[in-house]
Amino acid sequence: MPAGRDPPLAEKNKNMNNFLDTILEGIIIFFQTHMLRVVLILIAIFIINYFAITFIEKLIRKIIRSEKFISEEAEKKREDTLISVLSATVKVLVW
Repeated sequence: MPAGRDPPLAEKNKNMNNFLDTILEGIIIFFQTHMLRVVLILIAIFIINYFAITFIEKLIRKIIRSEKFISEEAEKKREDTLISVLSATVKVLVW
């Protein structure tokens, strides 16, 4: 092949196919060796999130006491706000 000329299209396609096959093999090997761990970690994260948010909700509802001059609606709003802020914080920390 003369210098400065591109290889024929068939050779480029063959090189691209080899490259894609190599990447695909790497992805398959990764999933075969690590997929169980990844799935178990994701399940654990969902379980931790669920229990942490449930705990936060029960704790806030128990801790916040109504004051004499605050309506029940205001108390509920305060609780909901604290629950959402703390729940979002837990989600960020866990993920």
